Amino acid sequence: MRAAAVVLLLSLLLSGCTFAFKDIDKRFFVSAMGIDKTDNPKMPYKISLMLGIPTSKVEAGEEKFQVIRQEAESISQAVRLVKSKVDKELDFGHTKTFILGKALAEDDLTQAKDWLSRRRDFQLIAYLAVGDPDAESILQVSPPSERFPGNTLFLTFSHDGVQSSYIQTAMLFDFYRRTHEKGLDPFLPVIKPDRDKFEVNRVALLDKHKIKYIASPNETQLLDMFAKKGFHKFTLHTRIDSNLLAFSVTDCDAKFGIVRTGSTPAVNITLDLKGIVEETNAPPAVRRMNEYEKALENEVNTAVKRLIRKLISRGVDPIGFGLRYRADRTTTEEEWRRWQSGYRGLPVEVSTRVHIEGTGVLK
Repeated sequence: MRAAAVVLLLSLLLSGCTFAFKDIDKRFFVSAMGIDKTDNPKMPYKISLMLGIPTSKVEAGEEKFQVIRQEAESISQAVRLVKSKVDKELDFGHTKTFILGKALAEDDLTQAKDWLSRRRDFQLIAYLAVGDPDAESILQVSPPSERFPGNTLFLTFSHDGVQSSYIQTAMLFDFYRRTHEKGLDPFLPVIKPDRDKFEVNRVALLDKHKIKYIASPNETQLLDMFAKKGFHKFTLHTRIDSNLLAFSVTDCDAKFGIVRTGSTPAVNITLDLKGIVEETNAPPAVRRMNEYEKALENEVNTAVKRLIRKLISRGVDPIGFGLRYRADRTTTEEEWRRWQSGYRGLPVEVSTRVHIEGTGVLK
């Protein structure tokens, strides 16, 4: 009798495993996902899933994929409806990139963020980005150098491939943290399709719910100085006596603090830049290096102050001035409300020190 009960129990366990486990040839691996906003109030969400198709050849330009799209009342319902269109189980365990449509990001990302953060099969280190004009158009791009679906986006945002001061990286866990942290706002890189390749040189700055400002490429490069991601190589330009001077920054140290000017707090930013002269109309004379450094310092001071004031006037704080304010002092709820009410008029001071280490291999 006991043996029969054991056999029955094992048979139940085995049957349960049969239904739960799916072989690899019965799975569709979702490499990237897009979420867009529609014009239909009854079905406001449209999802696009990039499904990789297994192939025996792994060569550049030979990747195979299909993009399945579905509109629905909610994102979770759209995923369930997509399952009725395919013959294999959807597997999100390898989904590393989520693209949010520009229209959705300009409206409200609260529900999309909530859904992405709740599912246990999504990696918290997945990359987030804004698709311009929408997410679906980004997933349709097939770069000729791509070896498997979505690989171009992985290499772009992981910095394992290209490294650029124009490319900002936003991960799901950090995006969620920034939407809940007082004094720190989220940001997302903006992807734009360009025929068979991507253009990623802008960053969208958000409050806790939606886009407030999209920085230009030059502003994105300046914001990179505060990113602290270990890569600080970018180029600054200025003109001296109508001559163009391009300064290649090889080392950057950016610091900021909240100081008191009377009873009003103010932002104090200090930048220390080192690098070489990379391009100029005329060979720079060594005796004029101090003049060139001073011109670059004035250029950086003006550009950074203009950018920070622009962000403050829009009420966004991607750098974390409010977080620093809270960390430096005991902040009550009343004092935090005073900071928020006075944030848009916050004074900004920028001090830059530029050191030109050389003029390249030319003397």
